[in-house]
Amino acid sequence: SIRQKIAKAMKQVPDVVTDYYSGLVNITRTEDIQRSFDILKASKTQIACDVETYPLRPYDQHAQLLSIALSDGVNTFSYPLFHPQTPDTFVAIEFFVLFEKFASEVELIFHNGPFDEEWLAAYMGEDFLYSNKRHDSCAQAYLINDLPNRGKKLDELTRRYLGFNIKKLSG
Repeated sequence: SIRQKIAKAMKQVPDVVTDYYSGLVNITRTEDIQRSFDILKASKTQIACDVETYPLRPYDQHAQLLSIALSDGVNTFSYPLFHPQTPDTFVAIEFFVLFEKFASEVELIFHNGPFDEEWLAAYMGEDFLYSNKRHDSCAQAYLINDLPNRGKKLDELTRRYLGFNIKKLSG
């Protein structure tokens, strides 16, 4: 069954080193965007992607995609798109132009993908939704764990299945 295959695959996940974290690099200059994408592509083809927004839906007239973070598990980059502290040296439109090409060359991993993808489609157009291969760790959690009272939040899942507290690593 699919459940048994997923459970077997989860047992094959390598041990995670929890006492090392490379840190977050904030990309604050437009000219550093492509270099960060090259670093990520050189190390992995699967890249975690997370968006920070205000408010929750992109259709409010004051809605903002504040930032996007990308990580290969070793290198983590944050891009301040429309954050109040975004420096003048960062041009968000350049990020989206380069990100569209980058995303077509890698597999993006989201947690609660429909949320992140809704925001990205609002900024990049609906064609983005069909331009790359994506994974959703939240959807995968529902397949592995169908008990209604079990959490599907990323921090709960990493503690349960991978044995570390992601909030402590990223805080």
